[in-house]
Amino acid sequence: MATPLPASLLPSLHASDNTLYPSPLTLATLESWHHAAPHLFLSLPAGVILALPLPLHTHSLVASGTLREWEINASHLASAATPKAIGIHVYHVERTRDGARGFAAAAVRAVAEEATRAGWRVERWSALCVTDAGRGAFRALGWKENRDVYEGQVVVGGALVERRDWDRKGEVTVEARMLVCEGESGVV
Repeated sequence: MATPLPASLLPSLHASDNTLYPSPLTLATLESWHHAAPHLFLSLPAGVILALPLPLHTHSLVASGTLREWEINASHLASAATPKAIGIHVYHVERTRDGARGFAAAAVRAVAEEATRAGWRVERWSALCVTDAGRGAFRALGWKENRDVYEGQVVVGGALVERRDWDRKGEVTVEARMLVCEGESGVV
């Protein structure tokens, strides 16, 4: 069963993310998202998922890389006044218990259930995946890369660079790819 993620966990999640993927996202921004959409920041028995409800137009900007994760602010998130059709961007998903098979599917389903409870109809999903395990988990759900729309990002020499701007010099230590899915459940 999913429960709301305590705000007290946000600093450690933010710090952990930044050791792997040095994005300009600030803790204050993460906290503002949590304040605006606490029902989609969930703790499950085997891990956590942090998801952002976005109006469809905004979701399209995020999925295409036009609006980057760290540029999303709380005013971009869907609210009660938002038309019912939305997109969900999964900002963070993390399995904290080894051997918990099917965690990504359970976490995405929990977000879909909470979005439905809020009165929304989820039409699209996205996640900027920075690990092989993350990409594998979402691909197993039927999500696809949209390289024709957005090439993603790489970390080279500790610096985050848009793949299209990378001069192909230096060793890539992290590769971020946008995966997307159509449909209400997020599980194809």
